[in-house]
Amino acid sequence: MSCPRIVATCNDFAMARKFVDEGLGFMIETYPLVANDFRAGRLVQLVPHLKLPPIAAYAIYPANSPKDGLAHLFIDYMLVQPWAAEHDFGKR
Repeated sequence: MSCPRIVATCNDFAMARKFVDEGLGFMIETYPLVANDFRAGRLVQLVPHLKLPPIAAYAIYPANSPKDGLAHLFIDYMLVQPWAAEHDFGKR
């Protein structure tokens, strides 16, 4: 069995997504960025049994950062996204 010939690669979400939308390939992307497209049927999983290991993401900000500052507002925003509870985002 031969491997498919790679015609184009990219490391930019927007460009990779454009390739996928035009039927020119596939991509690996974090669920939050494509969750709505899965739900709407615009994307499908090619290898649904494959699970990539989770990655740790940390928000680091000064202790005196204001509670209404951008860092806190961003974290609050991320925690209320529909996919956050589905994937235990912020539960550690």
